[in-house]
Amino acid sequence: MTKSKLLQAWREEAEKHIPGGLSMAKHEALLNSLCKVVADELAAGGEVPLPHIGKLQVRDVAARTGRNPATGEPIEIPAKRKVALVVAKAMKDTLAAA
Repeated sequence: MTKSKLLQAWREEAEKHIPGGLSMAKHEALLNSLCKVVADELAAGGEVPLPHIGKLQVRDVAARTGRNPATGEPIEIPAKRKVALVVAKAMKDTLAAA
């Protein structure tokens, strides 16, 4: 799904609940604001609940030794932080039913 398709689907769903709806520009501004809030919270080490979808959280990944696939030479992969999605039961049930 592209950003424009996401915005269009979001707008169609929102119009079911908001009579008159909002302009596409306002929907895009809302999406951009949501993304900024999520990024700021994750950067601070927090968690972000996404109702019926799951929870975004930051996890620390330890440093490890890997291999260069071209040469087979061992390389050190540094420790890093990554974003993980813990899927909600409602989403698991939805996917299982599909």
